[in-house]
Amino acid sequence: MDPFLFYSMRELYNLSPKSRWRILLLLFSVMFILLASGLIENYNLQRVNEDISSMYADRLIPSSQIYYVTEYLFEKRVVLESIENRSDFDEEEVINRLRSRNSEMDSLISNYYQTYLVEDEAEHVQTFDRNLKIYLETEDRMAELMQNGRKEAALRLYETVGRDQFRSVIEELNILADVQLRVGQELLEKSRNELGYNKLLYYVRVLVIITIGIFILVIIRTSRLMHQPEQNYRMN
Repeated sequence: MDPFLFYSMRELYNLSPKSRWRILLLLFSVMFILLASGLIENYNLQRVNEDISSMYADRLIPSSQIYYVTEYLFEKRVVLESIENRSDFDEEEVINRLRSRNSEMDSLISNYYQTYLVEDEAEHVQTFDRNLKIYLETEDRMAELMQNGRKEAALRLYETVGRDQFRSVIEELNILADVQLRVGQELLEKSRNELGYNKLLYYVRVLVIITIGIFILVIIRTSRLMHQPEQNYRMN
């Protein structure tokens, strides 16, 4: 057996019952504080992990989906504006170019709807979905007019109705992009706060252990002094 451990056990055995109970109470207090702080720390780390996962799955990926949907819509606008002042364009080519990105857009939007939506985001998603359907219906009417040889009517429909509908769709996409940034910043700040709490718990644990260790040494020292035999002094 370690001589130091044997000496410590002998010192504790020589203490009064009251002092031993005090030390046991302090040790149990340390154990309780360590256990409670460990549980809180694990809970905070779990929350941080959830926030990081949400930041990736519900904010970063949806931001890329919004970006690609916006890009595809602008491709459609470029196609329409490229024929706006022309009368000699190929109707079938224009129609195919307008419809070429629709399936990709549908897939992106469908995946975006599966992510977690905050309250105001869900409201703007509904508005975006409604505006997009109206705009795509206008595109279909334009395609039908082109197929019937009514090019000027198709372009006039875009100029009078399609432009404003396009802007409405883009405005909602911009709002949704801003929501992703705002919620992502909130998640980042929340994660920083939770990590700060864990750091504070660490310092509290260290402080409690040091403080209770000092109390135990004081109890041992005080008990030892109280149990020292009285010395007789003779006067010369």
